[in-house]
Amino acid sequence: MLRAFTTIFIVSIFVRDVRAEEFGCKLLSSGHPFVIVRNGEGNEITYTVSIGNSNWALGLLGDHATAVIESLHREPGRFVRGLVWLAVLNEPPHQLAEAVSKSVLEGRSPMWLFAPYQSAKTKGEERAARFGSFVGWRRDFETYQKDGRASHDIVAVSADDGCGLINLWLETSPQDADRSIADSVEDLLTAIKITKSGG
Repeated sequence: MLRAFTTIFIVSIFVRDVRAEEFGCKLLSSGHPFVIVRNGEGNEITYTVSIGNSNWALGLLGDHATAVIESLHREPGRFVRGLVWLAVLNEPPHQLAEAVSKSVLEGRSPMWLFAPYQSAKTKGEERAARFGSFVGWRRDFETYQKDGRASHDIVAVSADDGCGLINLWLETSPQDADRSIADSVEDLLTAIKITKSGG
């Protein structure tokens, strides 16, 4: 599953510079925890992601993502963790949303960071998401093991400001089983900050 998700966000977002130029922006470089783009006017913009809450931290994850999100107060059996990608918008947001949902629903590959699962289904309706000037969508999913038992939840979020793009993939304990888990997801999403310099 991580392989499929990484393929979507590294190949479709980080590599296809031609498509990015069609949207007026071009990826220049990326690292932890930032991305540098050139907008349609030729100006460089640096987007940096941070966490404005002491309950969470951004860790390194090599070239696979901008950062890994870690809870600093994890309890056994109750977790929220995730990956964050900063990139450049290079395709219509609704197409990206469809690609992410398909990746979650069809995910079958064993994962080294997240728990593997056999099947998944959407949970509730797509909702709006905002991180400062970045606006987009959020979709929640429930995953199941091969024998049909509930496994865990996945929260996928994507938002942009017309040039920069942030994608989140969060894995959580089942939120219906523990209201505090749902509260933790909301706490994390509220804590994510994106700063913009240049442009």
